[in-house]
Amino acid sequence: MENATGRKIKRIHSDNGGEYTGRLFKEYLSKQGIRHEKTVTYTPQQNELAERMNRSLVEMARCMFYHECIDKKWWAEAVNTSAWITNRIPNTVTVKTPYKIVYQKKPQLKSLNVFGALGYGHIPDEKRRKLDAKAFKCRFLGYEDCVKGYRVLNHGRRHD
Repeated sequence: MENATGRKIKRIHSDNGGEYTGRLFKEYLSKQGIRHEKTVTYTPQQNELAERMNRSLVEMARCMFYHECIDKKWWAEAVNTSAWITNRIPNTVTVKTPYKIVYQKKPQLKSLNVFGALGYGHIPDEKRRKLDAKAFKCRFLGYEDCVKGYRVLNHGRRHD
């Protein structure tokens, strides 16, 4: 297991949530030589930085929902987009963006979009016939890692 910089992960810190205490997860960490530090159950104050970040991400997602009147079933997309944005905003402690700290370069912000904004997605020639539409109506849901593209909700299908 490596992080985005290619460095081997040596240690993780988590709460005692079930997703972190399963047998398979423990075996994986052991095989990888990763040390797992856990907080005491029901003591979020021991993990205050992570808890505060989660709160900030959820608050940002809530604002996105109200701004564009999006159905709350898309909460995971909103939180992921919140994290994407947060990683590109300067940190008050380091005065750098988390993105710059990890990748040693400034993030590209030319592709910023409003969560939930309506738009049109391109349909490639290979996916349509001569008289078919060249675009589809969609709603912006977020950014795709390692791909030049976006996550969108196709309004041509019944999704929301």
